[in-house]
Amino acid sequence: MAKKELELTRKEYEKIKRMDHHSMKCYLDNIYQTGYADGTGEAPSEDQLRDEVGKIKGIGAKKVQAVVDAVIAIWEQEGSRC
Repeated sequence: MAKKELELTRKEYEKIKRMDHHSMKCYLDNIYQTGYADGTGEAPSEDQLRDEVGKIKGIGAKKVQAVVDAVIAIWEQEGSRC
């Protein structure tokens, strides 16, 4: 997923500087929602996780499975796993 960088230009700064309370709240809500949408992307699959952890030198198959099981348990607790 390509992340776009939030850039504060001089024009945007001047716009923010002149905002009233309601406009600022709407602006910040929009930034929050954009960040939230970027952060709730698809989590890696078990196979992807297993492959990446398996690339680490010194970690065998049993440790890889233990790490994958621990991550899956965390995903299930948080409800972030689909």
